[in-house]
Amino acid sequence: MDLQEILRRYAQLAGLTEEEVAVYAGLCGWARDDIASRLLRSPQGKREEGVLNAAAAALAYYRNCLSLAARSEDMKAGDLSITTDRQAVAACAFSLWKEAEAQAALLLDDRGGFAFCGVLS
Repeated sequence: MDLQEILRRYAQLAGLTEEEVAVYAGLCGWARDDIASRLLRSPQGKREEGVLNAAAAALAYYRNCLSLAARSEDMKAGDLSITTDRQAVAACAFSLWKEAEAQAALLLDDRGGFAFCGVLS
């Protein structure tokens, strides 16, 4: 997987510029490593590589949204109050992550999901 491509996709999800996204390299690298640890086989071709890059970017974005939701506060200045539904943002990011994970499902283990195995006798 390509960290620069993951960062580019992350920037698209987060609405960031190339310069702004650089600070998320660690977060994107962590997501890339997590996706890599779940690989059942090496990706074959650009399409599979792209699907994995997209999954890593979506996972990093979801993690960042969770972090922001957990530690951010509403802003108030005089009579003006700004409130953001951070839980809704995190829920949308979770949906993006699950969609990207589903696209990569044939390449990834399912981390504790159902497995059907035959019994030889």
